[in-house]
Amino acid sequence: MIAGGGDGRTGFTEPRSNLLRGPSLARCGAHRAAARDDVEWVMPGPVGVYPFCGYRRGKPAVLRYVCQEVPGLVDVIRSDVEHVVIDGDTVGALSRIATVQRGTGRTIAYSCAYFAQFGDGRLTSLHGVTDSFSIAEQVFARRIDAFGVPDLEAKDDGLVQL
Repeated sequence: MIAGGGDGRTGFTEPRSNLLRGPSLARCGAHRAAARDDVEWVMPGPVGVYPFCGYRRGKPAVLRYVCQEVPGLVDVIRSDVEHVVIDGDTVGALSRIATVQRGTGRTIAYSCAYFAQFGDGRLTSLHGVTDSFSIAEQVFARRIDAFGVPDLEAKDDGLVQL
């Protein structure tokens, strides 16, 4: 549950609570209403691999991302905000998101942390961090051994053999 907090300036009620549920065509109106004209949206990651990553500045660019780019790649089927921390005009949230990839129909579930800054009750910036490694494993439908480390197996004594 998303609750208000701090001195109440954040006004974290619908439709602003939808901002932390991530981009989706269904929430396009909430983003349009809550974002300032000079809003900044940052989702670090390799843009060549994950087109939803990158930097967007200005309301038109952010709305294009939220209302067109992301819905063109995936359908968000579930978005649960698990934890929220509010301190005045700053909000941090941890969400669990499930999407269906267009083209493959594959379901992809991952965690995402959002850090939002508000000014005058409107969104000025949103920085997100996703579990891109988990997303890659699900998109490519295989385990990725990034460090060449063999699978670890527990022995009878409960210790892990390296």
